[in-house]
Amino acid sequence: MTKPRRANPGTTDPAHQLAKFLRAHAGQEDALISEYRRLCRDLPSPGLRYLARLILSDEERHQLILGDLAETVFASGDLKASGMPILDITRIGDPDVRQHTREVLRYFIEQEEQEHADLSALIVTLAACEQSDLWSVLIEFIAQDTKRHLQLLEFMCTRMI
Repeated sequence: MTKPRRANPGTTDPAHQLAKFLRAHAGQEDALISEYRRLCRDLPSPGLRYLARLILSDEERHQLILGDLAETVFASGDLKASGMPILDITRIGDPDVRQHTREVLRYFIEQEEQEHADLSALIVTLAACEQSDLWSVLIEFIAQDTKRHLQLLEFMCTRMI
């Protein structure tokens, strides 16, 4: 394996900046996940453990994404963006496949938009109930995920097809 080049601290090259970030945070992510696992085990109530597990699952997803990015960036000895498998945005050449893919993604966008609207209405309904604070937080949590889903789907439609 080619040894990665050291990132120049003053560079604005995105690959170098990403490499610098990944090097600095790799150990921190592992430690944080271990601490969250301990927190999930040690918290004194099921409700607290449940919420901590939600955070842990996000942290594990973050670690997966950062690990994939690290593997991609460090696979290229000169840190060029070419050949980064997870960042390949080569457009689909076949017009029929492109159209079908766009239709499928648009379907999912519609579904996520409807879910977000439904969740937003539910949040308003729950706001009127004193005992629903935790429920509102959880529904808002899902609504935020839905927004991220929409962002990814829109990116796929506009930049990858």
